[in-house]
Amino acid sequence: MDMANWQNYRSQVNGMPAVFTANIEDLDVYHGKHLSKVVQFTVPYQGDEDGLP
Repeated sequence: MDMANWQNYRSQVNGMPAVFTANIEDLDVYHGKHLSKVVQFTVPYQGDEDGLP
């Protein structure tokens, strides 16, 4: 696994700060293909003193 292809993004989920990590190599694999499945998962939010996970 090439760690150079991982990127971090900061955003908000339900009004709370969130950090997402994505492998940009995967974008090339799945981009433009007809995908019909949606996956939803729940992760408990535990923020540090700055409110970040």
